[in-house]
Amino acid sequence: MISRRKLLFNAGALTVYFSLNPVLAANANKPSSLLPRALKHNPELDAWLSLDKRGKVKLFSGKVELGQGILTAFAQIVAEELNVAMTRVEIINTDTRQCPDLGYTFGGISIEHGGTALQLAAAEAKAVLLSYGAQHLATETSQLSVQDGEFYLNNQPSGITYWQVLTDSRFDIQSYGRGVIEQSREHSIVGTSAQRLDIPAKAFGQAAFIQDMRFSDMWHARIVGPPVPGAALIDSNFESKHLSAGQHLVQDGSFLAIVGKREESVVRDSLTIANNCQWSRGSELPDENNLVAWLKSAADPAETVAQAGQGKRNSRLNYRAQFSRPYQAHASLAPSMAIAKLEGRQLTVWSHAQGMFPLRSAIARLLDMDETMVRCIHVPSCGCYGHNGADDAACDAAIIATKLPGRTIRLQYSREDEFLREPYTSAMAVEIEASVTEQGKIQNWDYQIWSCAHSSRPGGAKRAGNFLSASRIKKSIAKPASVPIPQPRGGSDRNAVPLYTVPNLRIRRHLVPEMPLRASSLRTLGAFTNVIAIESCIDQLALMTAVDPIDFRIKNLQDQRAIHVLERLREVSDWRRHAEGQGRGIGFARYKNSAAYCAVAFFVRVNKATGKITLDKAVSVTDAGRVINPDGVKNQIEGGIIQAASWCLKERVRFSKTQVKSRHWGEYPVLGFNEVPELETHIVNRADQPPYGVGEVSPGPAGAALANSIADALGVRLHDIPFTSSYVLQALHNVSEV
Repeated sequence: MISRRKLLFNAGALTVYFSLNPVLAANANKPSSLLPRALKHNPELDAWLSLDKRGKVKLFSGKVELGQGILTAFAQIVAEELNVAMTRVEIINTDTRQCPDLGYTFGGISIEHGGTALQLAAAEAKAVLLSYGAQHLATETSQLSVQDGEFYLNNQPSGITYWQVLTDSRFDIQSYGRGVIEQSREHSIVGTSAQRLDIPAKAFGQAAFIQDMRFSDMWHARIVGPPVPGAALIDSNFESKHLSAGQHLVQDGSFLAIVGKREESVVRDSLTIANNCQWSRGSELPDENNLVAWLKSAADPAETVAQAGQGKRNSRLNYRAQFSRPYQAHASLAPSMAIAKLEGRQLTVWSHAQGMFPLRSAIARLLDMDETMVRCIHVPSCGCYGHNGADDAACDAAIIATKLPGRTIRLQYSREDEFLREPYTSAMAVEIEASVTEQGKIQNWDYQIWSCAHSSRPGGAKRAGNFLSASRIKKSIAKPASVPIPQPRGGSDRNAVPLYTVPNLRIRRHLVPEMPLRASSLRTLGAFTNVIAIESCIDQLALMTAVDPIDFRIKNLQDQRAIHVLERLREVSDWRRHAEGQGRGIGFARYKNSAAYCAVAFFVRVNKATGKITLDKAVSVTDAGRVINPDGVKNQIEGGIIQAASWCLKERVRFSKTQVKSRHWGEYPVLGFNEVPELETHIVNRADQPPYGVGEVSPGPAGAALANSIADALGVRLHDIPFTSSYVLQALHNVSEV
């Protein structure tokens, strides 16, 4: 099969791709040994960005659009560096036949890594094009400038453009050093709130999502899955002759699906089959009201992930507490789906999963196919941050397509399917013991976590066993062992190491290798719970020493950017004044202790008679380095705050000893529009610093600020998410009894 790269060489195009390490805004003109890994591994400019005859710049992205606006930011970077209008930049979303392998889009690293590398690649491309322009105009590159792709000679338009000088030439370049990155003071596109490229189609009801895709030969499919986790098919008392006309029953071991031309008939028959299937009992689930005890009983021995100092020092001011988080769902607004078709030996899968190349490798392994014969194409959905049902839907569609070759299979999960089949975020328990001097300096810090690894993605051939259907088909693949994500990124222990200065510190992780409910990554992984626990402890230590919470944090920090964010929050939130009867609280973190900074102040009211918590206002300050699109940053920060509030107040997967009970929105409430607080968002733009992603920076600080504001309003600290009205009333009752 001919590759896109060979095809581009034959067509005389230039191609740019990106990902990578947050190195180098200052090292643009350094040797290639300093380049990010993906640029070193793929040094050919001809592999990454193309100019076509329509006067467009095509950008082949290995990162996917999840609704976070990443592709708009990438277009801004390319337009800025190449000095072309944004309308000229055309992005090809991730396609394993056309685009580079940049793994997953996750962890808030697309701008931090991809943006920096893309800037370098585009600057290099411009330098090469300038050299071609100089040759064409018989002048020096120093005499040329560029406006919207046209060369200007001594500030006068030449009539010659990028598209004329490239013609059939190849760049044939594998080293870097010619490109000069545009300085921030010269930016006219980067740093502005450019209109999102993906929003108009979504806002005006055009075909924008994978759910909108239609094919003339499309067949609808539904999965018939076990009613309880861990169950296997014993018997199906149903014959194909009982299906509606034109329907097909696909069975492979315990994998069952109904396929047909009419979606309503497929849905009806799938319910009929489900009622005629006999399944094994499945796994017994723990007591949902005693998850902390279960986590501790099921965990491996402790592993120390960070330690400092000579051991605990005696102190008169000590604080000890336990915090927990239940299983919570991704709760995607649209249930997962995928489309697949097998033509000859070529399998094509359209999916809204977060990594097309890992998906391709895993599907090829599961179906015992040559990886080059599997093509995965990303199409957006109303999805989520994290590992929801998208990968499983793609896998299921691929299995069905191989059983019914030549048909385009549209596999759609129902809402109940999504709740039952998606991996949840792992339940977590945290214990913290800390002490402080009378002068307000943290002295000791002992921190322990009980949780799973927070990632069970089917990430490539070696982890194909993580597909839900991998254990159900006849040629099943065993689930791989759970492996913790190492520091400094971390999984359950992400952000478990406090940014504060602590002379005596120990952080321990207790890995729970097998979870009773399937668990994987959800936005921030373990950072959300860890930041809440750490910041709740910090507030308690501040209270014990009678120091203002912001002053206490600043006193125990050395990072000047962190201090600036807190000082700025104090200023913009009018911190020292709040309404009578209103609780206030602050939360702060630097995501992964290496990325963007965020501080949030929450203001709430709590009705002590009913337990109802009202969110009045959330004020945030974020330092994400050089900001590509301020409005895009604002959207991400505010979305994270709202989701954190929903996690804290509403969300919990309910289950009995035998089955999950949260199967519909009525059984899994989320924050409503009428409950969203007033949001005030401030961004610190450091144009001289590398950019950081912000998709996951705000939930932890927002959750911590909310927990601290509720404690301030009640005079009682809540330790276990979610903070429901009944929990508030119980906490007040317990205090009154004491």
